[in-house]
Amino acid sequence: MDNSDGKRVAGAKVLNLRTQRSIVSNSMGIFTIDGQAGDSIRVSKNDYSEGITIIKSAADIIVQLRPAIQLKEVNVYGETKQKQLQDVMQDFRKKGVYYNGKPPASLLLPFGGSPITFFYELFGKTPKNARRFQHYMNVELEQSLIDKKFSPTLVQSVTGLSGEDLDNFMGLYRPSFKNAEKWNDYDARSYIKSSFERFEADGRPSAPKLPKLEIPPQEK
Repeated sequence: MDNSDGKRVAGAKVLNLRTQRSIVSNSMGIFTIDGQAGDSIRVSKNDYSEGITIIKSAADIIVQLRPAIQLKEVNVYGETKQKQLQDVMQDFRKKGVYYNGKPPASLLLPFGGSPITFFYELFGKTPKNARRFQHYMNVELEQSLIDKKFSPTLVQSVTGLSGEDLDNFMGLYRPSFKNAEKWNDYDARSYIKSSFERFEADGRPSAPKLPKLEIPPQEK
């Protein structure tokens, strides 16, 4: 029976866990199954939490099922940091900025060039903002790659560090982008292992706090 409203539950699967024999309740929610005292009976059906009861005698048993909580389907769409940054740069393209504030000298050629575009890209406020954001984007993408090659999970698996010691180690031995971009998994683990030996030899020193990188404000 449904324990919320007392209605009978038809089509529920009834399984004797000892014998592994099963039947299905009829349209009135009634079932008959072979068993003996001490057997566990499991009753299950979609949209209900399963119920388990123990046979104590030959008397009839009422098994109450609790309706499962139904959640509405939610679609989650994620974007990578690279995609988000590129979308911002695309907005600059829509404003007529195609060289990120660094126009090529070929735009000054008398034939086939575009001097107006050259000077707009070089001195305009929007191209200047694009140039600053391009620099910020490059730094962010480089740091994201370092985060993948030098993650807390990997460092912890190699060193066994945790808490403040883990934070200090990662702050002191964070690799440069130039080094990390060439690493495979073996290279990363080797670097972490050798750095951990120095960290231990130095008595696990504290790391200086690093300033937070923020998106540069745009000029209006």
